[in-house]
Amino acid sequence: MRRVAAWIAMGALAVVAALPLATPAPAGPGAPAEEFSAARAMSHVERVAEEPHPIGSPAIVRVRRYLTGQLRALGLDPELQTVTAPDWFGGSDRPVAVVNVLARIEGADPTGAIVLMGHYDTVPTTPGANDDAAAVATLLETGRALLAGPPLRNDVILLFTDGEEPAPRFGATAFVEQHRWAPDVGLVVNFEAVGGSGPSTLVETNGPGRALIGALADVSSQPAAWSFLTAIADGLGGSDTDFSPFRAEGIPGYHFAYLRGSPIYHTARDTPAAVSRGSLQHHGDHALALTRRFGRADLGALGPSGDASFFTVPGSLVIRYPAWWVLPLALLAAVALGAAVAGGARRGLRSGSALAAGVGVVTVLLLIAAVLTVAAWRLIIVIWPSPGVGASYLGLAVLVALSAATWFLGSRAAARRWGEPDIWFGVFAWWAGLALLTAIWLPGASYVFAWPALVGSLALLVPADGGSGPAAGVLRLVVVAGTALVLVVPALDVLFQLAQPRPGNPGSEMVDVVAFVAVMVVLVAGLVDPLVRAVAGRDGCDSRPDAAGLEQAVARGSR
Repeated sequence: MRRVAAWIAMGALAVVAALPLATPAPAGPGAPAEEFSAARAMSHVERVAEEPHPIGSPAIVRVRRYLTGQLRALGLDPELQTVTAPDWFGGSDRPVAVVNVLARIEGADPTGAIVLMGHYDTVPTTPGANDDAAAVATLLETGRALLAGPPLRNDVILLFTDGEEPAPRFGATAFVEQHRWAPDVGLVVNFEAVGGSGPSTLVETNGPGRALIGALADVSSQPAAWSFLTAIADGLGGSDTDFSPFRAEGIPGYHFAYLRGSPIYHTARDTPAAVSRGSLQHHGDHALALTRRFGRADLGALGPSGDASFFTVPGSLVIRYPAWWVLPLALLAAVALGAAVAGGARRGLRSGSALAAGVGVVTVLLLIAAVLTVAAWRLIIVIWPSPGVGASYLGLAVLVALSAATWFLGSRAAARRWGEPDIWFGVFAWWAGLALLTAIWLPGASYVFAWPALVGSLALLVPADGGSGPAAGVLRLVVVAGTALVLVVPALDVLFQLAQPRPGNPGSEMVDVVAFVAVMVVLVAGLVDPLVRAVAGRDGCDSRPDAAGLEQAVARGSR
């Protein structure tokens, strides 16, 4: 019964860990004028995404006229920036016009301008309700809300770019390189979507990372920001969107996107009906809050320079610290693990051969889980090449179950075959090793591994403060498992979104990324399983509330 209760508690912790992946409740049409309303924004999505409208097409002319009309209705004076580009989708030899639509909201005493950006063109295969009519609607509704409130210090430029879909990013590049307003820009905020739902997630930043993350944490009521994702984007050289030309020019800014349900990307299924009102609201909340925050600031002095490591935890709290903390934290986790191992060796609980065998067993299980998961996911998407959100999460459940089963069956078989290899140490060695490796090569992702390794190692070193043995075991279980789940669940979800099939744009698929999902599941299962068994008192586990008692419980429970 205790073991069942412990696993139910782990499930509850996983649900809590997933809270930062939720979207805000969409505001209705009667929301106060100075607030963003997804219901009001949806009216723009429906008009913009009536049909595909690639560059140079008659349909994009209709959308352009709609945008200029809406901007004039807000009391703004829109202007057009026209350049020429190859007929990318039409295949003719003649160039076509690429036309940016811009409008400027004047500030009271500007130190520069904030650009809110989204593209209004599509590929020929989709009406582009999420990619990127949702961003167009976000800009229009944000502009309306800004004009309904008190004036800001800085100027705000609403930039609706054309020609984002072809790789050269014609419209954004033309603005950065040619437009007279470009030198005024002190901050850019770009909005995109790859799927139809999910949180408006920070994909990348440029400029003083600590200052930008601090500002987002201060003003967002529901931030969705994890430095492992921005580190991946940075490692790839950026997300290759309209944000890229601004990034190349060194202009500070944010790039937000929502990712869930990406099999609709660039397909005829990307219609207004596929737009999540919660995701649209999240885009708008970020646009309005950040514009008001920086609209009152000195854009020439944004704040502390340098990068940061950061992650959102339940309660909409962004934990953040300077990037130079990353390597010392990973080293501290390794030292704490070494101290726990040394303490166990002194008490005769661990031998060198058992420790080496434990690392080897876990390594083999990770490889098996990764191979099986990739094979299973590839089979699933062959059978179901364009799954909906519910179906894709059903597939994720299968992958998680497969990876967890690899751990449970493999670790038990290893214990029966080789006696007592210290499998739990092998798990922690992997946590600590990955923390060190990522601290060196992908610093923004190191926190995912460093904190569970550190907290778990300290759980073996620090005695519980009184209480019964089972109570102390439960406390350790909750603290160690809770730390791991809060950090791993969002990373697992985002990586799974990146691994989705995208029939409308096969070049963007990264289906083999599910191998990392398998690695995370095995590491979490390996971390939690011995603690659950110790709490349950399996195989005569010693439940004494000190570190030695826990080590003996783990050692015996792994047999």
